[in-house]
Formats: sequence, structure tokens, C-alpha cells
Amino acid sequence: MDYAFGAGERGQALIDTLTNVMPDLRGRRHLDIGCGYGGVCVAAAGAGAITTGIDVNERLLELAALNQLDHPDLTLQFHRLDALDWEGVSALGTFDAITADNVIEHVALPEQLVSHVARLLTADGVAYLTIPNAFSIGQIHADCHYGLFGASLLDTWDAGVYLRHAHDFPTYAVSAYFPFEVYAGFFAHEGLVSELLIDRELSAGDEELLARQLTELPLRLEETIESGVVPGQLHEKLRWILGEYVRRGQAALAAVTEAPLDLQPQLRQRIRRDYLEEAWYVMASPNPESLRYKSGSLASRALRRLRSSPSR
Repeated sequence: MDYAFGAGERGQALIDTLTNVMPDLRGRRHLDIGCGYGGVCVAAAGAGAITTGIDVNERLLELAALNQLDHPDLTLQFHRLDALDWEGVSALGTFDAITADNVIEHVALPEQLVSHVARLLTADGVAYLTIPNAFSIGQIHADCHYGLFGASLLDTWDAGVYLRHAHDFPTYAVSAYFPFEVYAGFFAHEGLVSELLIDRELSAGDEELLARQLTELPLRLEETIESGVVPGQLHEKLRWILGEYVRRGQAALAAVTEAPLDLQPQLRQRIRRDYLEEAWYVMASPNPESLRYKSGSLASRALRRLRSSPSR
């Protein structure tokens, strides 16, 4: 319920961040992929965009239509469409701005989604995707979709077994999670220049916190196993996967202190990206100049607002 009622706030925060790159949305064509309750579409239309939302979930589209009734003066429309259906989405035309908030992990072929986004963008268009980081400490403690400890480290089949055992849900609705480099590769392959929005690098306090959290993860797993939430057939697999995760994290922290001073800031930022950012906020465009308006201070404030919005 918090997630549903927070759709408007999340949508406004997302559009606030987008306008750091595309300051004037008036008259611009905007597409929101996986529009859900319509919060992003309403915010974009409120900023003057001609906006279209698509989703495969008929029930969510009904709720988006109800949301639209509260804003009769805005130019927006909703369609039931699968973003992987090129014939369907290409009929909508091209767009100056495309958004996809926590969508890419749900589609069967994420690389195809990025390909379609690239083909739907105008030459100077901008895409803004938010992507859950399944390998962050926060997501491991409680994944953003079901709140299960360690589930985001498992493959889709095992995560589904875990979910059915813990909550008796029939379907695990996540198709796949990937490290950031894989997503970056999808953008590059389609000729899109991408920028990851991170407002600061890893601090000394962050390093100490991460080191402590890594040490505590195995104990937290044992507590979760003892609670009966994890099915028996996954106990040893989760122990092994989590053990490898902890070792890699500790090695990454050790590498920072051993690296030359000029490389340490880059390594700290990568650790923050891989272990502490619970979601990646990515801007992409076929034209590098289209990303030139981004202001670090403005983007930082908008990102903090987006992160503090009600989440799953």
C-alpha cells in the first residue's frame, strides 16, 4: 500500500532528476515504460510533456486511468503494451524522453528492452532508467520486491522456491539481475552514451560500516535459517553464495588501502556503486551533448529525494 500511495511522489522525484538533463519538457514527447500507477506520467505531463505510459498489467492500467481522472487538464494516455513487442511500441512513434523505473529486472530480455529504448529515442533524446542493485548490502538484507534476506543473490528458480516457501507466492516476478557492467554493456552496444548518477564517493565512515555489515551477514543468514523462512534445500547454497559475496567485498575494501593514492577515489566510488547503492540511476542518450545540462548539486538533491520516496 505504501508503494501504491507513493506513486505520485516517486514520479515527481524521478521527473525532477530528469529535468537536470532536459530542463524544459514542454511539448516534448515522453514515454514511461512499465508505468504502473501512472505517477511518472502525471509528473511528466505536469511539467508540460506529451506523455504516454505503457504496461502489461491491466489492473495497474485501470488504476493509472483513475489517477488520470484527478488530472483532466494534463496531456497523457495509457496503453496495454509489452515493451518487448517492437511492432506495438514502434507504432507509438519516437520520443524525446523515455523513463523506465524499476522495470528492466522484470523483462525476459533486458538487452532487447534497451535496444527498443535506443530505437525509440530521437537523435537528441534522453532515457532515464532506475535499476535495482541486487548485490547491495541493503538488497541482500531485504530484496526490494519481497523483503527476503539473500534472495537477490539466487538465480530465478531458487529465488522462486524461496518465495513460495516464505510467503506462498505462486510466481517470482523478477527475470534477472546483473552487475552494473552488464547493464552498461547493453547501453554501449546500442550506441547509447550512459552516465551513472552517484552523488558522492565512499567515505571513511562508509568503509567502516560496510566492513562491519559484511562481517555480520553470515550471522544474519543463520538467524534467518533458524527462523524457518529459508527452505532446507537452499541452506548450503545460500551459505556458499553469501560466503563468496563477503570474501569479494572484503577483498575490494582491502584493495583500496593497497592501491596508489591516485586510484583510491575511483576504487571507492566503485565500491559505493557495487555495495551501497541499492539502485542505479542511469541517464543515456545517442548524443553525448544531450547529457551536458546535468548539475551535480541539483542531481544530488533530486536523487536524495527519489531515494527517500516510499519504496517496495
